[in-house]
Amino acid sequence: MGSKYEFKAGMNPGPGYYEPTKADEITKTKSQTAIIKPPNEFRLPAETSPAPGEYDGHLKPIGADL
Repeated sequence: MGSKYEFKAGMNPGPGYYEPTKADEITKTKSQTAIIKPPNEFRLPAETSPAPGEYDGHLKPIGADL
């Protein structure tokens, strides 16, 4: 019927030889943990912003020009 089992050594590394942390460093990509951007230089200074209530002075009631 069958024959006696014959042991064949595999090509895998033996016990204690494989280093999973080193394998992770080689095979896995690292993502950036934080993106630091320079300050935005196009922001308007605070003193050029209108004061509260000054931004709607140009508005007229409907029909005021008639």
